[in-house]
Amino acid sequence: MIPKPQPRQIRTIAFVTPRVVPNDQVKPDEHPPVQTDLDDAKISTQTHDGTPDDGTALAPPLLREMEG
Repeated sequence: MIPKPQPRQIRTIAFVTPRVVPNDQVKPDEHPPVQTDLDDAKISTQTHDGTPDDGTALAPPLLREMEG
């Protein structure tokens, strides 16, 4: 029996719709991320650490074994 492969954990950064409020009402954790942080991460509603996203899609494990 082939063991079930573990999914690759990709780095994600929370980027939600900004709210328009006066400057004194913006909490420090509500600032949007800088563009350089988004370059190697997927945009999500939650932030998770993981492998940087290089934009490539992986083939299913069974297909990769059959090709090689």
